[in-house]
Amino acid sequence: MQPRIAVIGMGGSISTLGRHKLDLFEYGQFAKPLQVEDVLGMFSDVLVGFDVVPVPFRAIDSATVDLALWLELNGLISRVAADGSIAGIVILHGTSTLEETAYFLHLTVKVATPIVLVGAQRPPNGLGSDAGINLVNALRVAAAREARGLGVDPDGAVAIYRLPARRHAPDTEFDVSDLQQLPSVEIVYSYAGASARAIEAFVEDGVKGIVVAGMPPGRASPAQRAALIVAAKRGVLVVQCSRAGSGRVIQRSEDREAGFVAADNLNPQKARVLAMLALCCTDDRAAIARMFIEY
Repeated sequence: MQPRIAVIGMGGSISTLGRHKLDLFEYGQFAKPLQVEDVLGMFSDVLVGFDVVPVPFRAIDSATVDLALWLELNGLISRVAADGSIAGIVILHGTSTLEETAYFLHLTVKVATPIVLVGAQRPPNGLGSDAGINLVNALRVAAAREARGLGVDPDGAVAIYRLPARRHAPDTEFDVSDLQQLPSVEIVYSYAGASARAIEAFVEDGVKGIVVAGMPPGRASPAQRAALIVAAKRGVLVVQCSRAGSGRVIQRSEDREAGFVAADNLNPQKARVLAMLALCCTDDRAAIARMFIEY
């Protein structure tokens, strides 16, 4: 029996036609977005072995993804997974914000069904496009029993090499099923001589949290730090990250005393997602610090 896989369309390069085979860069501004049924139709000859169920949702540039869309997608996934015949879910998504959408779902979905997000770097009709093989590999992973909770796809076969050590969906404390919006959390970039103006503006605007993309290992400029201390005293959650490509941010005693939370190894965009979800549960800094350690 062929595994039944739901494919949710959200757009992105994997779902956008270029004007011709060599239109590999400007196709976005002349976008010809495809519905999920059209994308699947382009590759129907290689989708053998799967019972694919198209689920139309969006056909958009992923740079336009917002928090309301995440909440809507979360609800759609729950409804799709409620069909017991669905073995896995694939989401066609643009790569601009794929990482953030994936981490949001990683923390919030309440189903055990494998969920695979897939994008492409070239449009499906572009010369040398990766769209078709990426789609096939995503279906393979979604259909594999071994993919429940984790999975990678080398050489056409699903093999597992690493286990996730941190907590993740569906066993998390974050339930967004009844939420209409998420708390406002913004990201501030640190650099030599950075002023406090952006931080002060965000605080004045009423943000609930500020994530600092700090200079390694997670430090803000003197002016920014002074403004962040004031922000924390006013009840704004301050999360310290690093703008470096990798590495942990360790909480120092002076930062703990200031009420800051360390993001550990999360990059700024992922830390923002976790900060928003944490603020849905509590405003206690110790509890939020624990979440950044566990997730």
